[in-house]
Amino acid sequence: MRKSVLKWFKYSALVGCLAVGPYAMAAGPITLKAVSAFPTQTDFTKQFKEFINEVNKDPNVGVKIDFVGGPEAIPTFNQGKALQSGVISMVYSSVSYFFGLAPEGHALVGSKIDAAEARKNGGMEVLNKMYQKRMNSYLLGWFASTGNFFHIYTEKKPEFDKDGKLIGKMSIRSNSLYRDLLNGMGFDPQNIGVPDIYTALQRGAVTGITWPLVGINDLGWGDYLHYMTEPGFYTNTLAVMINLDDWKKLPKETQEKLQAKAIAFEQQSNVEFKQLEQKAKDSLIAKGVQVVTLKGATLKRLQGLAEESPWSALEKADKPAAAELKKYFAPQ
Repeated sequence: MRKSVLKWFKYSALVGCLAVGPYAMAAGPITLKAVSAFPTQTDFTKQFKEFINEVNKDPNVGVKIDFVGGPEAIPTFNQGKALQSGVISMVYSSVSYFFGLAPEGHALVGSKIDAAEARKNGGMEVLNKMYQKRMNSYLLGWFASTGNFFHIYTEKKPEFDKDGKLIGKMSIRSNSLYRDLLNGMGFDPQNIGVPDIYTALQRGAVTGITWPLVGINDLGWGDYLHYMTEPGFYTNTLAVMINLDDWKKLPKETQEKLQAKAIAFEQQSNVEFKQLEQKAKDSLIAKGVQVVTLKGATLKRLQGLAEESPWSALEKADKPAAAELKKYFAPQ
């Protein structure tokens, strides 16, 4: 009880400090305070720090990004509200953590194109306007916008019936990003936050997870996972967002330079993440993780769910937005 109270006071104190000055105007560059949804030791946050460094080392941008931490600074599922209200100026996260605030993020999950194409065809601009309206946030960048990004990892080898559904029962760590797909495959999805995954695996609360290749080794989850399904599914959803009020306070020239940095990093991150994925896969296999290649009815079921479930979820939340975004992100 005492630890919980102390943790609450630490979090409250941090939020209080951020509320006083998430956006600070000084004689020099404008300072934007930023958090990551992921633990600081992960490649996700390391990549965000690379972007921060690209911005901070260029005095011509006129902005200094002050990284204050990961979920230990502001819990992952509180970051969306913190960004919306201006408690924090910048967040690096999966847009899936904001589905409750902005379901339009499902468009990135179901996207058949990357960030460069989405900018070229106008899709990013349309989605950005929706985020501005829904979350009071500006969508600055969509990093590592690669497809077939996620995999299912399990303690025991999954077996599937003639219709492609799981035989037996397996509880899989999930969130709203994967829930419909896992249900459709016959798994039992359990909503568990990233900081609690290791304990859930350790205690047997779940016997598998859904996650990208990147990050498994960083967080020690591979100790409990012995099988990995292929191919992967869904498109990556990592995004950098800025509180809209703070964005509007930036001079026009600063906005343009910061946006240019993000666009350049989008392409850089695609290349880097492909390399990180291969490195992570090689490491998992070296540790004894076996690849389960899905075929036949199982593969057909997975691919059908991966294509349909993000758009079905968005249609339930906002049918007009789904129709509009699908024209750009999943053109026929």
